[in-house]
Amino acid sequence: MNCPNCGAAVFVKGSQWECGWCGNCGRLAPVPQPAPTVRLTILPQTQSASPTPARPKNTPAPWTSPTWQLRLKNYFAEDPSAALALWREALDAAGSQLQRSRTTAEQLLPNVIQRPWLYENDETHLLPLLYALEEERFARQIFQSASVDSLQLDLLRACNHLHRQALGTRLLALLRQNPFPTSAWQMPLSRYEQALARGLSGKKPR
Repeated sequence: MNCPNCGAAVFVKGSQWECGWCGNCGRLAPVPQPAPTVRLTILPQTQSASPTPARPKNTPAPWTSPTWQLRLKNYFAEDPSAALALWREALDAAGSQLQRSRTTAEQLLPNVIQRPWLYENDETHLLPLLYALEEERFARQIFQSASVDSLQLDLLRACNHLHRQALGTRLLALLRQNPFPTSAWQMPLSRYEQALARGLSGKKPR
């Protein structure tokens, strides 16, 4: 199903649908059950039977919405895999703005990790993130962006808690190579190094 407003694919939950791009939402109409029929349609070879709807050029980027971060966090709590797909689509759409614009990076990179997930070694919510970070593109989008804050800190803690030190070491190396000035980071590099080495304070790795 596609959004009637911007043409993007929507997320469906029960009888509700919501567009992660423009924020449009609504209820699904009941599907009628017509009598079985056979219908043959012949189309020219140059015509597509199900064309991809075009997204209007003037549609604002979804991460500029004031509710974007809250909706993304709620998606991660309810369905980590679906939320991750939406998030990565937005990161890819932002392109190099992630490295050039601190404002864009801060909008796109909220800390989606809830503290109880770390205390409980919640694999349901944490592992999809860590598996995705095995991909170089996604790892660079997160750890070499213009916003270095608590998201990177908690991802390194998750690597410690779920015994993914090798991954954490690669992510920390990317962070050390981040071209954005360390003076603009929310915390010094040593805090991120400690996060991987020690995890969350008072919490031991599995």
